[in-house]
Amino acid sequence: MQEEAFKEAVPRARLLFKEAYECFSLYSFRAATNILKSAEMQSLGYPWSQYIEPLLRFVTCEQLYYKLTYLRPRYVKDDYLNKLYLKVVSDLNRLIREQRKLTHELSSREEVQRGLLFFSRLLYETGIVVALREEMATLYKTLALSRGGPTYRKQSVIVNAIRKQIQIGITHPFLHACQGNFMAELSSIHSLFQAQEEMQRYQYMESVTSLYQAKSHLKKWRSAVTSFNYSERDADRLPILSEGLYKWLFSFHSAMLSKFSLYFRQVLVREEKMTERLASSFVSKLELSYNRMMQSFGTKSGCRNVALFFSAGAAASESNLHRSPSMDSTKFSLQLAVPPTPPQTPSPSPRTSGRLPFPRTKRDMLGDTSHSPISTTEPGQGYVFPDTNREELRGLKSWPALISYPEPTPPLEHMPSLVSLLIDNEAHLSLYREPVYFSDPRSKATYFVSKVDEFMYLTIIYDSQKPANDRESQGFLYIMSTHLRNWKLFEKLNPKRE
Repeated sequence: MQEEAFKEAVPRARLLFKEAYECFSLYSFRAATNILKSAEMQSLGYPWSQYIEPLLRFVTCEQLYYKLTYLRPRYVKDDYLNKLYLKVVSDLNRLIREQRKLTHELSSREEVQRGLLFFSRLLYETGIVVALREEMATLYKTLALSRGGPTYRKQSVIVNAIRKQIQIGITHPFLHACQGNFMAELSSIHSLFQAQEEMQRYQYMESVTSLYQAKSHLKKWRSAVTSFNYSERDADRLPILSEGLYKWLFSFHSAMLSKFSLYFRQVLVREEKMTERLASSFVSKLELSYNRMMQSFGTKSGCRNVALFFSAGAAASESNLHRSPSMDSTKFSLQLAVPPTPPQTPSPSPRTSGRLPFPRTKRDMLGDTSHSPISTTEPGQGYVFPDTNREELRGLKSWPALISYPEPTPPLEHMPSLVSLLIDNEAHLSLYREPVYFSDPRSKATYFVSKVDEFMYLTIIYDSQKPANDRESQGFLYIMSTHLRNWKLFEKLNPKRE
């Protein structure tokens, strides 16, 4: 290729690719496809005509990713999206190598060099986005197929590592908007994972902060996407904003608010008396009220008590022993070739370096992920200053009831038997399967127990003998457990229709 022809084509190539990447960032995938397939794009010639096919595959990947189509059964079975990501990265690596060769051939003019390096960096950083999208797609697939107690702390660490890579790895001006959208997504789900982890440890103030941060990130994302005037060509954007991943993250936030209203019910009631209907206003906006469900069951079933217990002793012990999950043996899946660098120039700073920090252990990217001990919150008290003198939780006191119906506290005469049942059956309960059932022949009492979160247990007590397959009790525990374990939330990631 002649240097003069390349020099003349650079301004047109910049305008066309800038417009295409703007469409990517605004989820206008049909418009991006039209630009890439346009006669004007084809007329640019080599090397830009070689970008078209990989970028068209990238458009397909983005559509599948944001619409969550890749989580439909037939796509999961074929591992379709991952194969597509691998193909895109392979093509980008090939183009980067060709670009390096072209850089040596057209090296006489500085402005030609700048043009080549500009597009080489664009290809490389597009590869970073693709590689990290693949990591997130794998994470969502793990959640969609989850039928146990997801390791939220581990997922949070992975998301934070990806977020740091996006922060340091994307510097190209054409990718800034895409970077902002990806960061909003990553920050939102990271805050939601943090909120889930903090709620199941009964950390009130931390949970409030994480939920607020998640909402703030989601609003920022929505504002960035909807703050432009769009033409008719952008009609394909609408499904992205009303379904798929975007909608699911808002559902995740709503689910965490509903869970928060249950776990911290005592705190909210106490605050309501001080802030004039704050709690009532908050609860009235929830999509799902666990409190009303428990209250209704306690009234209709004739049970002696239905309650949610917190294993404070186990949470404290686990928190004190907590260390960040080791990620030494896990690396990001997709690798990128190194783009060409300017000849006879100083080495770039780490932020703009031509080398992506892959492979690299995820531990290097974690930072401090330790959780504060549970002592910052006590049932019914909200936030407690760390230096506040508190009674050490021992015996039955290490199993506080966070919420109880119809009595405000569980019947004391049943507590020794109930706590023994919880402790003796912890291994079975941690499998997150059917509830534990026990009928005491001496007292004629019946107990049902289900583990709904890492340190949270839902219990039912009857003063009469009930069968293990009692329809009302089993049905109530199934509905509450599948929602509080987030199984119903994760099912929304897996579209059933083909």
